[in-house]
Amino acid sequence: MIFIDGQNLLYACREFSRKSGAGKRFRYDDSKLERMLVNLRPNRALVQVRYYTAVAEVDASRKNDEKRFQGQMNALSVLQSSNKWYVFYKIARAYPVICPYCRKDKEIVTICPECKQEIVMPKNKGVDVALAADLLIYGLHDKYPYDTATVVSGDSDFAPVIDSIKTHRPEVRIEVVQFRESVGDQLKLSPNVHFYDLDSRINQFGKFA
Repeated sequence: MIFIDGQNLLYACREFSRKSGAGKRFRYDDSKLERMLVNLRPNRALVQVRYYTAVAEVDASRKNDEKRFQGQMNALSVLQSSNKWYVFYKIARAYPVICPYCRKDKEIVTICPECKQEIVMPKNKGVDVALAADLLIYGLHDKYPYDTATVVSGDSDFAPVIDSIKTHRPEVRIEVVQFRESVGDQLKLSPNVHFYDLDSRINQFGKFA
């Protein structure tokens, strides 16, 4: 069973693109990604791909933001209808943070290195919780437990969940797949995890464009 942290993968691809110096963005193909993950080891049968993400709500102050929102929703529909993935999404606002100077709530934004526009980062904590819960529930399910879980994320918050699964079912294989620079050491170095880097496999699931 494959669990994909959509936002974590997206930001990791952007960071990989920036550090590569190629001057282009690395874009992955959903179907090729699925095939690559299944074939990390030979003779495996895929049970299901489960995809988790947050979509920033429409911001009326941003030009054409409704078009951006609808485009993201359409893309999720394609994953469900064409790829037959299970998709969990949450409509979210940007992270509220406290400015250390004026003590007011602010949104976290990042600057796109290509077009220099501000990108509002949607809050995805509920998405992480959903992925972690499903990883645990399916891992410990009496009737339909998976024998291998492939987690596409670099978020070390999943490490305690993985440790719990391995404590109760030591025979389960847990794989973590992510770009090397985008995965926490707690995951990458965990004795309970088989780590696969995406850096050496980019030609198998995407391209610079």
